[in-house]
Amino acid sequence: MTLAHEPPADSYEAPLSERLQIVLLFGLAGMVVAYLLLRYRLLWGEGDTATFTVLIELMLREGTLLPEQATYANGFGFQALAMQLVYITGLSLAQVQLIGGWLLMLWLVIPMWLLYRELLNGRGMLLASALLLMQPEFLFGVMRGTHEKFTRGLTILCLYLLLRSLRSQNRPAQFAGLVISFYLSAYALITFNSLLATSFIAATAGALVLSWLVMREGLLTLAINPTVSQWLQRLVFATATCLIISFVFIFYLYPPAQSGLRLLDSTLDRAAALMLDVETAINPYDVINIGWINTPVYLVLTLSNWLLLGVSALLWLWQSGRWLQGRWRPASRNTLLLWAFYGAFGLQGALSILVDFSGAISGNLQHRVFPSFAIVAVAMVVRALLEWIDNRKQVERWLYRGGAALFSALVVLSIIKATNEPLVSNKWLFYHPAERTALAWASTALADRSLWVGFDERLIAADTILLGAEREPVELDGWLLDPTTSDFMVSDILRQRALRLGLPLPVAADDFITYDNGKVQVYHRRPLTIYQR
Repeated sequence: MTLAHEPPADSYEAPLSERLQIVLLFGLAGMVVAYLLLRYRLLWGEGDTATFTVLIELMLREGTLLPEQATYANGFGFQALAMQLVYITGLSLAQVQLIGGWLLMLWLVIPMWLLYRELLNGRGMLLASALLLMQPEFLFGVMRGTHEKFTRGLTILCLYLLLRSLRSQNRPAQFAGLVISFYLSAYALITFNSLLATSFIAATAGALVLSWLVMREGLLTLAINPTVSQWLQRLVFATATCLIISFVFIFYLYPPAQSGLRLLDSTLDRAAALMLDVETAINPYDVINIGWINTPVYLVLTLSNWLLLGVSALLWLWQSGRWLQGRWRPASRNTLLLWAFYGAFGLQGALSILVDFSGAISGNLQHRVFPSFAIVAVAMVVRALLEWIDNRKQVERWLYRGGAALFSALVVLSIIKATNEPLVSNKWLFYHPAERTALAWASTALADRSLWVGFDERLIAADTILLGAEREPVELDGWLLDPTTSDFMVSDILRQRALRLGLPLPVAADDFITYDNGKVQVYHRRPLTIYQR
C-alpha cells in the first residue's frame, strides 16, 4: 500500500489570515482569563495550586531542585520556572501562582495552532484550537497554578515537531533542527511531569504499532514504500530515544521520580484484585454526585466532552471497520497517524478507568488522560467536518449559524464547569476577604490551638497560597472535625455552603463568640469540665 504525499500545511488558502486566526485564539483565551479575574478577583483557594506553592517556596528557600522537606515526585520543571518568574518579575509567589497561573495559559495558543495546522493541512486550525481550549477537563487543568498548562502545551508541541519532522526528511538542515527541538521539548516535558511524559511516549509507541499494522498488505507483508519505511523508522527512533531520556531522568537526574515505578506495582496489584473480586470495588466517580447540585446539571456542563468522545469514537470505529473490510485506506500520512494516535490515547483512556476503580493514583487518572485524548479527538472531528463540507456543493447558511450558536453555548458551559461556578457546583473555591482577616486574627489569638475552617480544604488552600510553606501558628482543621478542636470559624459563605450540602455546622447555641467582623465569627465551645479551656 502506498500513501499519498501529504500536501504542505500552507497549500490551502484560509478564509482568515493566519495572523488573524492567532489573534482570535489569543482573544478567546484572554476572555477566559478576564472572566476569572472579574469573577473571583484572585480570591481563589484551589488544592493543587496550594501544594505547588509550598513546593516552589521550599525550592526558593533552600536553593536546590531537591529540597529536603518535600519534593514533587514527578518532576521539577514547573517549580523551577515559577522560581525564575519570582526573581525576574519581582512579584510575590502568591501573585505568580494566581495571576501567572491564569495568564500563562495563553502560551498554549501557539503550539495548538501549529499542531492543527500540520494535522489538518492548513485548514480548520482555528476551529480545532478553539474546540480544544474550550474542553472543560482541558481548561480546568491549564488554568491552575500547576505544571499542567506546560505539560499539555509541551505534549502538543512534541506532537507537532514529530509530525513536522516526518515531512522534512528530504531537507537535512530543517530536519535536524526539528529533531533536536523535538528531543529538547520531550526532555522538558519529562522534567515537568514524568508520569504524563510516559503517557505520551506510550502513545507514540502505540501509534507506531497501529501504523505498522495498517501499512501491512492484508496484515501479512509489510509495504515496501521507501517513504513509509523512513517515517516508520523515525517513529521507532523517537520512541526509543524518549525512553532512554526518561530512564536517565528517573534513575540518575531526579531519583524522586522512581516513586512512579512503585506506584505502577501498586496499581497492577489493585487492578488484579479488582478484576478477581478480591477486595471491595470502589467507585471514584461518585464525586459527580457530591461535587455538583445534581447529575443532569453535570451532564449538561460536560456536554462538549460527551459530544467529542461520542462523535470521534464513532468516526474512528467507522474508519477501522472499513479498513478491516478492505474498503478504506488512509489517504495520507497524517490521516494514518491521526487514526493511530487516537487509538493509542483511546486505549490509555479505557485503561485509566480500570486504574481509577482500582483505587490507585487518587482515583482521577481518567481526568489526567482525557485532555491528551482530546488533543487528537478534536483533530479527528474537525477533519471529518471539513471532508463533509468539501463533499457538499453548498452548505446551508443555517448550518453555519447553528454551529456558531452551539459552539457559543459550549464555551459558556465549559467555563462554568472548569471554574466550579458556585451556582451549580458544591465544590467552592472562592473565599471572602473577611475570612482571610479572621484567619489573620486567629494566627495570633489562637496560637498553638486548632481552628475548624470548613467542610474541605478551601480556606486551608487559600491560606497556603498566600503564606506558602510558612505554617500558621494556629492549626487549621478541615474536612472531618477533630474531636480535640474547640474553636470554629463560621462565615456567611460557610452557612450558605452548609445549606447546599445539607450538613450541620459544628457550633451550638450556647458556644462563646470570641471574634466577629460582621461576616465571620469564631466560636469557642463551652467547657464541660474544669480541665477544658
